[in-house]
Amino acid sequence: MHHVDPETIAELRDLLDEELDAIMLAFAQQLPVQLERLEQASPSECGALAHALKGSAGNIGATMLASAAGALEQAARAGEPETIAAARARLRPLASAALDELRALGALREAP
Repeated sequence: MHHVDPETIAELRDLLDEELDAIMLAFAQQLPVQLERLEQASPSECGALAHALKGSAGNIGATMLASAAGALEQAARAGEPETIAAARARLRPLASAALDELRALGALREAP
């Protein structure tokens, strides 16, 4: 089971070359902040924050994280507190797995 789509990473590497390193590093640095904000957000704020995470994760090929953020976005928009809580709980493990997989694929390198 892939948390990150390797084909997306290969396509991004072809298109962006070394710029991809900066994009991935920015994603990795912003992800903990995004997760913290989502965990602290009210249900009404949660939808927009989840939408932003869905987009950023999807753009870099973190498909499972993007899907989970999409589920949280839908739950927030529907105002379903139990579903929101369950969706929030799935984000951190998926984010961690996505970062691990990005590192394994060589797409996420530490800053020089």
